[in-house]
Amino acid sequence: MRGKYYILNRMVHGLAPAALMVMLGLCPGVFYNTAVADEVRGGFEPAVVDKIYADLGEDSIWWTPATGLTARGKIIVNLLSQADREGLKPSDYLPSNNHINESLAPENYDRSFTKGLLRYISDIRDGRLAARYVDPELFDIPNPTDAAALLKTGLLTADFQAWLESLPPQSMKYKSLKEYLERYRKIADMKWPLLNTGQKLELGSSDPNVRHVRARLKILGDLPADNDETNDVFDNTLLVAVERFQTRNGLTPDGIIGPETYAALNVSPASIIQKITINLERLRQLPENLGSRYVIVNVPGFDLTAVSDGAEKLRMRVIVGQPKRRTPILNDKITGIKFRPTWTVPVKIAREDLLPKIKADVNFLRASDFRVFTSWKKDAPEIDPEAVDWRIISPERLNYKFVQNPGSSNALGQIRFTLTNPYDIYLHDTPHKNLFNKSGRAISSGCIRVADPLTLAGFLMEPSAKWTIGSIQEAMTSSEKQVAKLPAPIPIYITYFTALVDEAGQLQLWKDVYGRDADLIHILGLGATE
Repeated sequence: MRGKYYILNRMVHGLAPAALMVMLGLCPGVFYNTAVADEVRGGFEPAVVDKIYADLGEDSIWWTPATGLTARGKIIVNLLSQADREGLKPSDYLPSNNHINESLAPENYDRSFTKGLLRYISDIRDGRLAARYVDPELFDIPNPTDAAALLKTGLLTADFQAWLESLPPQSMKYKSLKEYLERYRKIADMKWPLLNTGQKLELGSSDPNVRHVRARLKILGDLPADNDETNDVFDNTLLVAVERFQTRNGLTPDGIIGPETYAALNVSPASIIQKITINLERLRQLPENLGSRYVIVNVPGFDLTAVSDGAEKLRMRVIVGQPKRRTPILNDKITGIKFRPTWTVPVKIAREDLLPKIKADVNFLRASDFRVFTSWKKDAPEIDPEAVDWRIISPERLNYKFVQNPGSSNALGQIRFTLTNPYDIYLHDTPHKNLFNKSGRAISSGCIRVADPLTLAGFLMEPSAKWTIGSIQEAMTSSEKQVAKLPAPIPIYITYFTALVDEAGQLQLWKDVYGRDADLIHILGLGATE
């Protein structure tokens, strides 16, 4: 597809988010505009639509003045009218009121169905266009689906209905999340009064509010349906249900109902529906084929999963970027491993983090095993850090380069996993293992710290005879720096999901640590957030 979307796809990495929004005719706070999206997607231009009819040798596909909707027309009207099952809006795809607009000639009315179906194909395969560019750190931009070519293929299939049903993602995660969308739409019809949050509840508590918590957890599926709602005592059955609810909502599963748990219990079904809807959108943005072996990081969930042949091989905790230094969303490859790496401090971190520590204690540099160079030039000489009067240097004038030697205090730990992206984002070990015990782990400067680098390295090097767990462990503790190339690059997907269904079929919800949900909900016109 060689339209404006194709051109945009080639230009996108060179543009700032604001420029992207201007190109789309959008700005923060503006709802999704299907007309603008059509203009940017080359596949919806009138000439492309006309070519579909010319290639098929037909003047009408969906509707004729004599007979009304054709057999295929009835199929797509049925499909598009139920687009809300996918978290989409039927009104974005169907002609107004599904009847003839008197301002349109019959052939243009038929083409309006074609245009709507093209938009649906593109949205269901790639995600809605505005959603892709609302996020300033979304670098996961695949080649767009050629909706026109795909539609022509579908129209030639023997079973058009089955072909249409094959368009959405077929992954179990997507299908399971769709099921929860339907489930929460039913729950949304129930009364959802706010719980009284004044009394902390825990095992052994006796309080009238306990019965309301029981009722809420039964509706949500965390408490068995046959549990007695009139019981005011916080018993072991309720404890298990509360811990399960807390785990599903990214909270510390301590079984105590305090402010955070009350807040999660009081989130309305309508808000959960919004969250599910935008995460269906994010699933549509993932490549259809993730590969036979891959690694996936979910930033809000603070976790990493490694998958081989469809089976989860390992899962571990991670630390991700803090809100002011967000971890970007991107698709990449892991290509190698550096053992006992040095760390060259990025300029921003040197100015904002390192300089205040140096000013507080000049011995910090030696104690942390840093080397200092006069500039960032390749041949810049090394200097004695005590020869510099750090007190008079402002952050804006800090042009020294700082390199931390390998060792127990090195910020990258004993191992660094090399990626190919141009944003200097990679995975690495850390000497501060205690931080993985925190429930909220958005505390890094953008890179991803992994809790169990040895096991991850073992997975990545699995096909290698040389790099066994034993040899990897030896390289991590050796006095020599070593670099190992992976037997084959492993795809890695750094994602941002705040709602997913786990392997046990349970809906997991996480905090929107970077505020991305609210932007996406707004740009897609899904209503206000709580």
